[in-house]
Amino acid sequence: MWIGPRWFPIGALFIWTAIPSIEPGTRRENAMTADTRIEDWDSYNGALRERGKEFAVLHPEAVKGFSALSRGASTTKHLDAKTRELIALAVAVTTRCQGCIDAHARKAQAAGLTKEEIAEALGVAIALNAGAAMTYSLHVLDAMDGLG
Repeated sequence: MWIGPRWFPIGALFIWTAIPSIEPGTRRENAMTADTRIEDWDSYNGALRERGKEFAVLHPEAVKGFSALSRGASTTKHLDAKTRELIALAVAVTTRCQGCIDAHARKAQAAGLTKEEIAEALGVAIALNAGAAMTYSLHVLDAMDGLG
């Protein structure tokens, strides 16, 4: 079943396309646009790790600092692994970090999170992004009022 055709935003550009509807529980290989879709997450993960090793040679102190920060953030007394990964996935989405999505989707699966639990956390991330857009829209109005 197809929805549309319609204009679809890609960054600042809009393209004309037809969007297929997706039934819950089904998997589609082309679920995202070509410029954002990662078709093979295992290959992506491997390539990311290889580039990380290269960066570690180029700037070992930065990688040591990142590793220490990551270990510190995952060592908690009050949050369990599921809660940490829900937070991590929501932040990964709001910061548009594909490497973070990859790493924390894997950790979420290992922690036993369900797609339903993850979807609820991502709903919060979506709402906060909308809230940020609203807040910054108000800043635009303030700026317009402050112009001479």
